Amino acid sequence: LNDGVIVPSVGNVRTYREPSGPGIRVDSVGPLTVMNSNFDTMLAKVIAMGSDFPTALLRLHSALTEFTISGIQTNIPFLLKVITRPELLTAKFHTNFVSSHIAELGAATQPDA
Repeated sequence: LNDGVIVPSVGNVRTYREPSGPGIRVDSVGPLTVMNSNFDTMLAKVIAMGSDFPTALLRLHSALTEFTISGIQTNIPFLLKVITRPELLTAKFHTNFVSSHIAELGAATQPDA
């Protein structure tokens, strides 16, 4: 996060382990060695499913916590901070939520891996 803007991280990916389990799907390019700014820096998309929204959210939290990537920074800490907000479960979440709360959410940074 740089001045309220999430910026891509480049560098050498040392560790890459995707989460798995019931209701979890990961669409990814698979383990890469180097991330550079000449390509799309999205490594993976994690999809969580459940019989209801709270179940899917719990599975997503587990999957993001289980996801292991080292060598570059990721937005996993940011995503965990977003999905653990009480507004998400009480349906007080809107399309401007992230931009409206960026100061609070921006504190979720990952140290250099």
